[in-house]
Amino acid sequence: MEEMLADARAASAAGGGKVEKNVSELAQLPEVRAKLAEMITAHWSRWVDQPIPMLGGHTPMQAVQDADEREVVESLVMHAERHGRLMDPPTDEAVFRRLRERLELDPEH
Repeated sequence: MEEMLADARAASAAGGGKVEKNVSELAQLPEVRAKLAEMITAHWSRWVDQPIPMLGGHTPMQAVQDADEREVVESLVMHAERHGRLMDPPTDEAVFRRLRERLELDPEH
């Protein structure tokens, strides 16, 4: 993946930013935006059951059972929400509402 990004950057630099322009245009297509939203939704749906190193190898679903680890999970979700708002397109807030519901986290954060 990193190699692909490096190649894209090199091509963009060589082409005077042409690749970046093409990627930006591509990202505006409704079907690309819909696929991206689908991928992000799937990621957060799976995330709750994946071991996370920051949680000592526990999954978020396991970690929310412990008060200290629950705070870390809350922090990770808040960070993801902030980052999601900055994406283009922004992550649908419903993704994080469902994530909070599954983890039984406070919906007001």
